[in-house]
Amino acid sequence: MPPSDVQGVSGALVSIITPAFNAAHTLEETVASVQTQTHTEWEMLIVDDGSTDDTAALVEHLASEDPRIRLLRVEGDTGLPARARNVAMAAAKGEYLAFLDADDGWAPDKLARQVAWLEGNPQADGVCCWYDTFGDPARVAAERFRMHTGLVCKREEAITGISFATLTLMIRRRVFEELGGMDEDPRLFSTEDAEYFLRLVSNYRIERIREVLAHYRLAPAAAPSISQAALTADNAKGWKLTEVMIEKGLLTPAEIRKRRSHLHYEQARHNLHQLQRPFRGELVRAVAAGAPSWQAVLTLSLSFLPRPVLAWVLRTMLGSWNRVQKARYADS
Repeated sequence: MPPSDVQGVSGALVSIITPAFNAAHTLEETVASVQTQTHTEWEMLIVDDGSTDDTAALVEHLASEDPRIRLLRVEGDTGLPARARNVAMAAAKGEYLAFLDADDGWAPDKLARQVAWLEGNPQADGVCCWYDTFGDPARVAAERFRMHTGLVCKREEAITGISFATLTLMIRRRVFEELGGMDEDPRLFSTEDAEYFLRLVSNYRIERIREVLAHYRLAPAAAPSISQAALTADNAKGWKLTEVMIEKGLLTPAEIRKRRSHLHYEQARHNLHQLQRPFRGELVRAVAAGAPSWQAVLTLSLSFLPRPVLAWVLRTMLGSWNRVQKARYADS
């Protein structure tokens, strides 16, 4: 494992891929988290996707002060983060590609640690890390992300979408050249990264730094955001993503069952913690789909509890589990 001391890491250029749509209110904070990186040999490609606010003007101003920042444009509002990311990846000059949406942020040593990892582990095609959340207090309090602790990212993580977020990832440029970009199918709006990650981990070795090096913004449920993770009452995006995965033949029959179980469980979890909608029926569907997670089975077994008590018990249990995992790998 590479040492935590990154002094003396050779300076491979990192291209940072940042789609931006009406992001003027968060972009400066995001750019600041890049400018404070201890690894300084980077370029930040910010792609304005037809913004109607001051996003483009802000990027031009930031670029005038820091030549490592570049403004790219997608004509009109495509509504497709995949297209903006593909434009940036095609224009990138770096040996490594890292992904950061216009409302998220990084710890100061994120790039340095990941560059060091890839230079010290030639068998790895990419590296991700753990992340935490900030932003809307209500959503931060309600959301809990289960952290996978394996050194190598598995297909199951891409199938279930757990703990594998865009802002944590850095890949070698050749991976993009071989695999291609993200799918611009409109059905994959805001889920294109999940489809890409499934293809990525199915064909390449993605390893994990088991530390929190990225910060994922949770916007208020009604606010527009590329990083908006809130489910709708029927999770239409998740089911459309599953439809595309099946059409492409990316899932085995067993994985289809797991994916469907996961979608029902995630809907139940969201209904319980945020939407204040009925959730027990979704838990039953998660189990009936044939491949439920232990979280779905546990939640169903405790669903006799009153809603507030159940929500508290689940948050407490998962929060404790995450703290144990962080402590376990603190010195890795």
